[in-house]
Amino acid sequence: MDQEGKRLTRHHRKCKSRGGNGKPANISMVEERLHKAFHLLFSNMDAYQIAQQLNSFWLDPDYHFEVRRRW
Repeated sequence: MDQEGKRLTRHHRKCKSRGGNGKPANISMVEERLHKAFHLLFSNMDAYQIAQQLNSFWLDPDYHFEVRRRW
């Protein structure tokens, strides 16, 4: 739990089903309800699929969300 008493869970930034691992760089500690909401919305989509979903349904049409790979 964090200092506000909210339950935290481990979120794999790159899904294990897509080759992600349990190393600290791939784990974010997030509030449980937000973690559940993320997976409800995006399941195990990759970043490109998430951007496409956001652009298609959620963002103001005057904007476009883009993803680029880190080097």
